[in-house]
Amino acid sequence: MSDLDKASVVRKAQVEPAVRRFEWGPDGERIDILPPEFHGNPVSAEGSIVTIDYGYDLHQKFAEWAPFDVRVYRFADRTAGILGEYTEVVICRKPRRPA
Repeated sequence: MSDLDKASVVRKAQVEPAVRRFEWGPDGERIDILPPEFHGNPVSAEGSIVTIDYGYDLHQKFAEWAPFDVRVYRFADRTAGILGEYTEVVICRKPRRPA
């Protein structure tokens, strides 16, 4: 079993702390706080609605939500074609317990 948690999350570089894009009304209707934004979804042509724009505080949120040590790596790698926005990798690791 790995002590790493793996997930795909986009962090908007210049966004303030996390911003919710919509909320649910009392009758289950979606109430937009910001204009709807969708990203690709391989199982739905409609895409998936973005619920939260995660900001610079994402690593702190992960550490609040679970007992993880969190590191953020940002890089540019021309050889691998990794350039531009959204090149951060967030690594969450469960702290090792003393033996």
